[in-house]
Amino acid sequence: MLNKHKLFLLCAKWIPVVTAIGILVTNTIAYYGCNDIVVDIFNFNIGTSVAGVILMYVCSYAFNFCLWHKLVITYNALIIAIVFIIRYCITECSYSYLLLSYYILAGIILLLILYIHSKKKIFSLMEKTNCLLDVVKNQLQNAISNIDAGNSNLNEEEMEELVKTLSVLNKGVKRISKAYACEHILHCSPATFDNYVRAGIIPKGKKEIGFNELSWSLKDFDGVKLQRIHKK
Repeated sequence: MLNKHKLFLLCAKWIPVVTAIGILVTNTIAYYGCNDIVVDIFNFNIGTSVAGVILMYVCSYAFNFCLWHKLVITYNALIIAIVFIIRYCITECSYSYLLLSYYILAGIILLLILYIHSKKKIFSLMEKTNCLLDVVKNQLQNAISNIDAGNSNLNEEEMEELVKTLSVLNKGVKRISKAYACEHILHCSPATFDNYVRAGIIPKGKKEIGFNELSWSLKDFDGVKLQRIHKK
């Protein structure tokens, strides 16, 4: 059961969204001549006002909601501004143009939200990568310190494996696209490649920075995997 605090947070988060959608719905049904009672019901229940917008902004900043939340509230505020300008500054404006401006503004806000969301995901991925690189760097520094101090307990097999890993790390791992793998490595069609992935012969591709599509490493196609492919 929701407590009072969670219920208030839930309302503070989603009321601006409901209000923004309500503006579009109310004005759309009014444009197409819907019954005045229905329009009034929408206006009374999910209409917007200056006081309401101020309260939404205060809640958004007080609870540290995301930027998209503030953009939705800004949409509500701009609608009020548009209505005020048209009513008191512009002598003539057809209702169709007014409704069109509402939808154009909603489209712009939605595109901004999608852009911010995708940018945030990219930055999050980069931050995670940098953190992992810092961990690798610290581990390598500790390993070098232990080797210099004669405290390394690695046997010959472990040292050979470490040398291989460090060689790959220093050279960088080349990422391979599906198209390149089909044409230059496996010599098969994209459909056949997808069948290999579904069968588990080739591992699923990974999303890497710098690649717009899924990619693989050369290691994914060698050894036993290639032998199994050639036998089929």
